[in-house]
Amino acid sequence: MAGSPSARVAVSSGSAFVVLLGMLHVLEPGLDPSWSVVSEYQLGAYGWIMTLAFLALAASCLAGSAALWPNLPTLGGRIGLLLVALAGAGAVLAAVFATDPPSLGPASATPRGRLHELGAMLGGALPWGAALITWGVRRSEAWRGRRAWLVLATALVWAATIAFAASLAVLLPAHGGRLGPGVTVGWQNRAMIAAYALWPAAAAWLATRSRAGAARAAGAVPAAAR
Repeated sequence: MAGSPSARVAVSSGSAFVVLLGMLHVLEPGLDPSWSVVSEYQLGAYGWIMTLAFLALAASCLAGSAALWPNLPTLGGRIGLLLVALAGAGAVLAAVFATDPPSLGPASATPRGRLHELGAMLGGALPWGAALITWGVRRSEAWRGRRAWLVLATALVWAATIAFAASLAVLLPAHGGRLGPGVTVGWQNRAMIAAYALWPAAAAWLATRSRAGAARAAGAVPAAAR
């Protein structure tokens, strides 16, 4: 694709995350995707693939932030970019420190598991960053014709996040606060994490197209004047 190197990294990394996660569904058929969360793939024989997937998620967030930086001179937009980068840092933590088995429960969490959970908490910064970025380009002429796509992408991120959070809020208390077969949040978790990986990629690609369109428009003015 055309565009900045950071935009290309964001798109390729976001796509790589989805591919790697899809591979694990084939390689680890014993892990029921209806209730298991994606972090549990790190505990299996192919845990290294999930680690790579988390690193791809981190690269998508960090490279996407870098690609968007020139397009967001406003304070709110820059704060949004920092929040997306913070989510990328959280993905690095999740990659380095694998989750605890669900059977342990919160009271028996290991230091490694707590650091993984911290990474997941930092990942929750992405929807807020996406919202600030989307708001930050609302009056940008360069984003005309592409703002609607960014709004749609951000709405999908929020829809997936709310669906996962609501499922946890309803199902976890009924099962002692532990994940398990009765806590059917797996697909919601997968949709949310995939949205987190793809949003920076989509935003970076849209930013690349916006800059290209602005450059063409700028070049057309002198030609029209002649």
